[in-house]
Amino acid sequence: MDKNEILANFQACTGNDDIAESMSILEQCEWNLHTAVNLSIGAQGTDHNEQRHGSASNITQPDDTMLTFSCKLGGIVKDVSLLDSNSVGLLKQIASIELGIPVEETEFERWPVESAVQDPSDETLLSALHLPHLNQMTIRTYSPLPLVSLATDSNDPLPVPCSAFPLSAGLTTVYKLSISNEDNQQVKIVEIEGSKSFKELKQEVASFTDISPRFQIWKGFPTANSPNEQSTLASLKLSTPIHNLSVASAPPAPNPPKPPHIIPTHTNGGEMEDSSDEEDDMFVDATNNMDDDDFIFASSPANSRLNQLMPEKAVDDRSALQQFKSEFMSRYEVGPDFVTAPLKEATTQAFGTEARNRKLLAIYIHHDQSIQANVFCSQLLCKEAVISYLSEHFVTWAWDVTSPFNKEKFLQECTQYLGSGVANTIKKVKKDNFPLLLVAHGRGRQCEVTAMIQANCDLNELMAKLVNAVEEGCERMVQDIKEEV
Repeated sequence: MDKNEILANFQACTGNDDIAESMSILEQCEWNLHTAVNLSIGAQGTDHNEQRHGSASNITQPDDTMLTFSCKLGGIVKDVSLLDSNSVGLLKQIASIELGIPVEETEFERWPVESAVQDPSDETLLSALHLPHLNQMTIRTYSPLPLVSLATDSNDPLPVPCSAFPLSAGLTTVYKLSISNEDNQQVKIVEIEGSKSFKELKQEVASFTDISPRFQIWKGFPTANSPNEQSTLASLKLSTPIHNLSVASAPPAPNPPKPPHIIPTHTNGGEMEDSSDEEDDMFVDATNNMDDDDFIFASSPANSRLNQLMPEKAVDDRSALQQFKSEFMSRYEVGPDFVTAPLKEATTQAFGTEARNRKLLAIYIHHDQSIQANVFCSQLLCKEAVISYLSEHFVTWAWDVTSPFNKEKFLQECTQYLGSGVANTIKKVKKDNFPLLLVAHGRGRQCEVTAMIQANCDLNELMAKLVNAVEEGCERMVQDIKEEV
């Protein structure tokens, strides 16, 4: 908020119409609205006591306690600090200002279990509730349904409430869900409002099944696949009076096969060292200072006949990326929908639109000579869950850094579009730590890498990191949408 808005909110909270005095108090409090309101109301209380008793010096006042309320509205959380000598109404007023909602339409969904009064009025003092110092509060707003207009023969539009439409009406419906836990064969009935999101349902189910939301596998929705986490339950066409669903834990990712031994080659005619287990650690340490080209892999004849994912010198980005996508699909039959445009166009496709339509950017960096390349692709990247999640939330782009020429070219583009810090980090990654999956968010021409996922993870870890990246991206999207308005 700017200073004019803070001043207006301060005057609304305190009833102080004197602009000069209000600004003086705000200046003393460095324009912190909470502190200024507490200071002003505390001073008013002292003046009132002095008028009643003649002198405040002869009165022993109990020390007020500062309470903090973390007020949550959807995905937005604002902290409000108030002395417990203030009322519930003032707490609601400040919370509504911080969250940008009308105070008259703001209600607390529930009070902490420690509260001495579970349904306090606006006049109730916070001290009467005997609350702890830190309190988690959820706010529900009761906004009237907006009107839409239907075209008529006359010039005046016919106003129709949105409740006339099934989806809007469903937002106020309380759905009864029979949820079967396939892990322990227990069934629980859950009642939940249609305005709640699928993500909120998953969080509630996690509380009584001990299945983390990110590992829940659902069945029973009208659509073939699990819905988007941001979808409201009203939009899922659930049956009434009761809808049957089942949930189970995602199966653990299979253990990757033991990687083949790396066989050193010696261009100076030296004898090949023994590759016994006792010397493996010494050999790995010795390779740290050698170039990637000093090694070959003991591969099967079938693997040695694989076509290159990219030409050794990828001069034309589009044709190189088309070859990568084609050869990748030839090897694994399925895979992400890789964008075959240059990196600059991929970033534009992900971020170069209005905030609500942006996606994250996933950059897959492949190295054919890495011992983990085949395992990562076949066991992780080509899994249906990963492919589907990338398709829904990401623009996915790929590059092969097997050849020195292509690696250097990628590092140059990486420096230009992702930053020199990211490029330097990738440059230092050892060959057998590839593949990498970078996750980036941005807007317009701004781009920031927020995660670098290495090959030494399992399917659950990969999905968890992607889900976490999307959740963080949604929070940024909400902020970007606000800034656009």
